[in-house]
Order: sequence, then structure tokens, then C-alpha cells
Amino acid sequence: MEGVLDFDTIDVELDEDLLKKQSRRCRDEFLNSLSLDDEDEDFIIPLFENVEDDEAPVEEEPLDDEQEEEENVDEVVDEEENDSEAQFKYSTHDPNVKWNRMKPQEGERCTYVSNQSKKGGRWVVGIDGSFLKGQCKGQLLTAIGRDPNNQVFPIAWAVVGIENKFNWKWFLQLLEVALGMDAGRGMCVISDQHKGLLEATKEVLPYVEHRQCARHIYANFRKVYSGIELRNLFWKAAKSTVEGEFKNHMDEIRQISPGAYEHLMAREPNTWCRAFFSTGLACEAVENGMTECFNAIILDARKKPLLTMLEEIRLYMMDRFYNLRELAEKWEGDVCPSAIKKMEEFGEDLKFWRVHPSGQNEFEVRNGLESYGVNIEKRSCACRLWDVSGIPCVHAQASIMLTHQDPKTFISGWFGKTMYISSYSSNILPVNGNNLWAEAPYIKPLPPLERRMPGRPTVKKKRHVSQRDDKFSQVSSKGRTVQCQNCQQKGHNKRTCKNPHAEPDPKPKKKIGRPRLDPSLT
Repeated sequence: MEGVLDFDTIDVELDEDLLKKQSRRCRDEFLNSLSLDDEDEDFIIPLFENVEDDEAPVEEEPLDDEQEEEENVDEVVDEEENDSEAQFKYSTHDPNVKWNRMKPQEGERCTYVSNQSKKGGRWVVGIDGSFLKGQCKGQLLTAIGRDPNNQVFPIAWAVVGIENKFNWKWFLQLLEVALGMDAGRGMCVISDQHKGLLEATKEVLPYVEHRQCARHIYANFRKVYSGIELRNLFWKAAKSTVEGEFKNHMDEIRQISPGAYEHLMAREPNTWCRAFFSTGLACEAVENGMTECFNAIILDARKKPLLTMLEEIRLYMMDRFYNLRELAEKWEGDVCPSAIKKMEEFGEDLKFWRVHPSGQNEFEVRNGLESYGVNIEKRSCACRLWDVSGIPCVHAQASIMLTHQDPKTFISGWFGKTMYISSYSSNILPVNGNNLWAEAPYIKPLPPLERRMPGRPTVKKKRHVSQRDDKFSQVSSKGRTVQCQNCQQKGHNKRTCKNPHAEPDPKPKKKIGRPRLDPSLT
């Protein structure tokens, strides 16, 4: 921690009940951690500045970033000279104290960022947050990429108290610096519709192509507009590769339900439809499935304490890097298996397309009334699927086969075996056990305070839709006709009846024994 002179000041606002509950324990643990010798000069104590309620705030002119950093450095130097007179308080539990949080040095971040994404990973990053299910509540922010075999490639993860704009902005800033994103130029981010994440992405990565997960959009869509027909039309519209095809499917949705059409058009179709995706990223995904897959992998780890969870994730990544690298050495050919499999799926209807040569590298591919132009030299097709995914579509495969070439050689280099091995070329360094750790004079971390959600806490158990809400599981009387036992009329019961009493019609007596068979049938 030598030479750390950059400070970040944030205001901490907590409830008074939490302050009274933990102030004594926190103050004792903090003071015990400061029992250091006066001769120790390597340790810099973070100073806390008390803010009195009686002091009126002084309005100052806004400073530039460089002037603000110089002013912070001067303040820190002056405080270090007078550290013997400082009064220490555990500021995390005191709302009247400003906490000067030191920015960590390179390698001391609470996030883990993998530099291997620069070597073989495409600039397509899925970002999502998941709940911690253990005793310490919080959120695990993750940034997941795609390796050349279209598998999960974790880039970074961090633990925060809550998923909001401030934490997402901090996470994205660290990610941008570590990977050199250049404000998002030439890259793509896939996420859900979290408002804090959307706003943080606009500020930190203003030039990024931000795609929204189509699965999350459909989950909100089906709450209002359900049905198999609308579901199929939605996914056809989301996976449309040209704008005309997208408009045709949306017109079909409008004919069924105008409200459903307006609902989807208000969700920015250019962020969840392939027809509006940029080319050159070799990714046609409309869902954020990589982050969901990673969250499912570490589900058991998220139930454990923080340090145990982070250690399990680190060990899982170590094993994964080694096993996938060994598996790639056994592959035959220069293209990853997932790219070949996807190309075969694209070419299922290959026999129905006819190719008409137009030039040396240009072709017109037709199937009935459908027609698309293909340029092999530019690796482009009018349907845009080859341009977006980097894998030859059915029209491109038909044109390539006409020239007696192998379509595998026209797959993008992002899916190459060499690129895959380069992605996992390095390893995560092993960490010794805590019995070999040197004793550090730093402040011991305390567990995060439990965050109380707004509103009155629910006491009643949240039941599934299939479970009954009534206490005694009685059969519902909805749809049944009530008959009064007083006047024998229908539409009301005996309690509300005002008619005179009437005797019910006598019921026919049943004969004793089994009915005899009809003699004519015997």
C-alpha cells in the first residue's frame, strides 16, 4: 500500500438503529487493529474526517479532474503529518463521517479480471448480477465472454452489497481499464433491462453496442400478452436477419394484438433483433445465456461465505483453463467443433436452394420467390447472417460448394483452433494456504450490514401458483348455482331469503336391490 495518495470520498448513510447496534463492537475491533509500533513506516493509516452537523457546508466552484487529484494529494500529505492528533472512528457505521476509501493498486482489486480475453476472446461481453444465497447477503457482478468454441469464458467478477448504478459504474470502470475497451468502440455488451446497468453503461462505455437479452424481454412480454402464436412470432421477429423480415413478423403481431405490437416497439427493437446488429463481431446471439450458464455453475458456491465462494470460483477457473486446453489439443482440424455444428444447422435446407453464378465470386441464390446475393470474396450475404455470425449461411454454403471449395475454410478466424488455444494459454497462479500467509497490519474486514428492504416485511408464506391460497383447501363455489332451502328458488341462499317457506318436491323412492334386466333382452 505504499505511495497510495489517490482517495475517493463517498457519503455513507445508514440507519440509527444499526449505528447503535454495532458501534461499540466495530470501534473496539478498529482500535485493536491499530495497535502498531511507532517505528513502522511502511503502513499508511487511512484518516477519517469528521463532519459536524453544526458546520454549514461551504459552496465551492467545481474543479477539473487534475485539480481535484492535486488537491486530494495535498490534503492527504497534511493529514499524514498530523496523524497523531487524528480521532479514529469506524466510519462505516457513522452517518456523520466521510469515509476516504483508498483506490487499490494494480493487482489489489476486489474483482478478478482475466487478461486472456484480449488474446482469443471476441469483444462480446455478457454482464449480469446474481444474488448471494448464504448468510452474507449481497450481489455477485459478473462479466462473461465467449471463447472461440462459443463456451463460457469468465472475464471478471466482484461482490457488492446491492445492484445499483453506483456499483455497476465502478465495476465497468475497472473492466474498461483492465481490458482497454476504449470507451466501448468496436465491442458489444449483452445484458438485461436493469436501469442502473443501462445508465452506467451509457456513461462508462458510450460507444458500445448494447444489446438487450431477448429472453428477459419476452418474460415481461408474456406477463401481459401470452399465447403460443405470439410467442412464436416474437422469436421469429427477434431472429430476423433483415429489416423487411422483421417488419413482416411485427405486422402479423399487430394483426393479432395491436397492444402487443406497441409493447414490443417501445422496447427498442434495435437492441434485441438481429436485423439491427452490427457486423464483424462474429456473434448473432440475442440472449444473455453465457452469464446465466455461469450463474448456474457457481450456484452451490453462492450459498457459502464470501471468501469460500471466491476461492471456489478461483479453483474452478484453474481447473477449467487446464482441462479445456488439454481437450483442444485432441481436436482434428483448424476450426472449433461448435462452429462446424452451427454451420451444419444453417445448411439444413441446402438442397432447396439453386445457385446462379453472376461473376467470379458473386452468385444469386434462389428458392422460389426468395433470392439473396452472395459475395464469396467479401464473405458477405444479403441475408446478413454470414456477416453477423461469421459462419457461412445456407446461401453462402451453396455458393461455395458450386466452386468446389470447403465451406469450413470460410468460417471466421475467431473460431479457429489456434485462437482457442491462445485464449487458455496462461493459467491462474496457485495460492498458498493461510498458514503460509504473512501477518498484515491492515484493518480486518467486517461482515456487511444486513440491508432492510422498504416496506413491511411479509409474514405469510409465498406459495406457488399451483398451491391453494385458502386455509382449508375448500373447493371453490365459482360457477355453481345456489338454491334456497327455504323457498326452493335459485339465486340466493336461506340466510338472505325473505320469501315464505315452501316444501321441497318429494324425491322418488329408490327400489331396494339391484334392478332387474329387461325380459326382452334375455
